[in-house]
Parts: sequence; structure tokens; C-alpha cells
Amino acid sequence: MVHRQMSGSLTLALAAALVLGGCAKQEGTFEKAGKKADAAIEDAGKKVEEAGKKIEAAGDKAADAAKEAAEKAKAVGKDVAAGAEKAAKDVSDAAKSGAAEVKKEYKDATKK
Repeated sequence: MVHRQMSGSLTLALAAALVLGGCAKQEGTFEKAGKKADAAIEDAGKKVEEAGKKIEAAGDKAADAAKEAAEKAKAVGKDVAAGAEKAAKDVSDAAKSGAAEVKKEYKDATKK
């Protein structure tokens, strides 16, 4: 009788394990919804990360363009300064030359 009782208990334990094991494998509606939500959140996170990388790349590109523009402006500024300096020298030379010519003509006119 003890053997029979153990055998019945063992059968009952195995049946309970099979029933509970089978239930554990089935997903309920909330578990399925949770997995879908997790997947959607993960996908959104990846998209945000990709967007961040694109924004960073665009920022780097804009910074490079600004740096290049600043360098060109600096070079143009140097060219303008050099041109202005040359123009000032040319005007000064022309003024000196004109003054010397006027002075010579004055001397020539006063000698007569």
C-alpha cells in the first residue's frame, strides 16, 4: 500500500509538472504586448542614436565649413590690407612726385 501511495503521489507530481510546465511556455496577452513594447522601445532607441550620429556629423561638417570660411576671410583680409598698403604707398609716391614737379615748375617760373 505504501508503494501504491508513492506511485500515486509520483504520478500526481509528474502530471502537475507537465501541466505547469506547459503553462509556463504559453505567453499571455500582456506578455506579448510587453515584448512588443520592448521591441518598439529598442527600435526607437536605435533610431534616436542614428539621428544623434547624423546630427553630430552635420555639426562637424558645419564646423569644418566655418573654419574654412574663416581661413579664407583671413587670407582675403591680408590681401585687402596689402592692397591698401600698396595703394597708400602709390598715392604717397604720386603726391611726392607731383610736389617735386610743382616745386620744379615754380623754380623755373620764378627764374625768368
